[in-house]
Amino acid sequence: MEVSDKERKMLDYQLPFEIQIEIMKWLPAESLIRFRSVSKPWKLLISSLKFNCDYTTHHAQRQHLLLGYTRPSQGFLVSIVDDHTFPEHKLNVTIPESLELKELQVVGSSHGLLCFVGVPGNYEKNTPNDVVIWNPSIKKFVSICLLNVKKSCSHHQYSFVGFGVCPNTLDPKIVKICTCKHKCNVNVEVFTFNSKVSRSPSSNILLHVDFTYPYNNVVIDGFIYWFVFEIRERVYMIVSFDLTNEEFTKTRLPDELELSLKWSDHMDTRIFKLREYLVVVLQSMKTPQEVFEVWKMENGVTRSFTKLFNINIPDLSVIQLCGFNKNGQFILETDNCGSRDLVAYEPHKKSINNLVNDGRIGSFMVTYYTESLLLSHGYDARPNWVRPV
Repeated sequence: MEVSDKERKMLDYQLPFEIQIEIMKWLPAESLIRFRSVSKPWKLLISSLKFNCDYTTHHAQRQHLLLGYTRPSQGFLVSIVDDHTFPEHKLNVTIPESLELKELQVVGSSHGLLCFVGVPGNYEKNTPNDVVIWNPSIKKFVSICLLNVKKSCSHHQYSFVGFGVCPNTLDPKIVKICTCKHKCNVNVEVFTFNSKVSRSPSSNILLHVDFTYPYNNVVIDGFIYWFVFEIRERVYMIVSFDLTNEEFTKTRLPDELELSLKWSDHMDTRIFKLREYLVVVLQSMKTPQEVFEVWKMENGVTRSFTKLFNINIPDLSVIQLCGFNKNGQFILETDNCGSRDLVAYEPHKKSINNLVNDGRIGSFMVTYYTESLLLSHGYDARPNWVRPV
C-alpha cells in the first residue's frame, strides 16, 4: 500500500521506538494501561516481562508512603509522595468496597503490590482466611482464599503469611506458615500466581523455630525477612525466604545485639526497610526518654550487622515506631494528650512533621509502594490454587 505525503511526513517525525520505550518508563502506570490500546507494538511492549521489570525498578518511579488509620466510624488511607517534597503531596486513597476487610492488616509490600490479611466484611462471599493483593497505582486487586495447610499435628498455635514478588519472573508469592504448639513444628506452604497451586518447600529449616515475634515481614532484593526466636538454641535470629529458589536461611544476630535482647525486658524489637537495607530496631521503654537502637544488615545475603546509631526523642510521647520514609525519617505513633497522632521525625535536624491526627488507638498502618503494572492483566479472583499439591 502506497504511503501518502501526509503519512510520510508523520513517519519522518516519528520518534524511534527505543526512545518511545525510554519515555514510557517515566509515565504513570494508569496512563500506560490506557496506552495498550494505541497500537499492537505498544500493547506487546507494555505487556512484556522485560518492560514490567524495567518499569518497576526505573529510578523515575516515585515511592509512595501509604498511611492507614481509623476514627470511630470510618477508616482512611492517605498516600504521600515520598521524595524531597515529603510530606507536602498527600492524596486520599479510596479502597474498593469489595476489597474492604475488617481488622485489616498489611503483611507485605513488593514491586508495587500490597498484601493484606484480615477478617472479611462479607462472610457470604469470603472466608476468614482471605488474602488480598492490591495494586493501588492501577486500582486492581485479587482476593485469594487460603485453605488450611497440611497438618502434621492437629493442634496449631497460629498461622500467618508473608508476601513478595520474585524479581526474575514477577511472580507474586504468598508464604503461609503454621506453628504447632505441642511438637514445636512449623508447616510451610508457598502459593504462586503463575502455577496456581500451593506446594511445600523442598527443605524446611524452620522445623524448630518459634515465630514468637512475627510482627511484620520485610521484602528487600528478592528476599522476605522475619524476626524470630529459635527454640532449640534459645536465640533471636533473622529468617529469610528466597523468592527465586524458595529456600529459607537462618541468620544469628551479633552478640552485642543478642545481649541487649536478653537483658532488656522492656524492649520492643522489629525489622524494617531503611532505604535499601534491612534494619533491626530496638525501642526501649525503660528510660524516661524514648531510645531507639538501629542496626543495619550489610552485604545482602551474606549477613553482617552494623550498629548505625541511637536516637533519643525526649520531646515526644512515643507509642511505637511504625517505619521509615525513603529519606530515613522515623514514622512514629505518638500520644498527644490522649489523642493518637502519626508524625515524621527527622533525626539529624530533630524536626517533626505531623502526618495524621486523632487516629484510633492501635489503628495505624504504615507501608509503601512504587508505581507498578502488575495485576494489569487480571487474575481469577477465585483461582483453583487453594488445593495443596
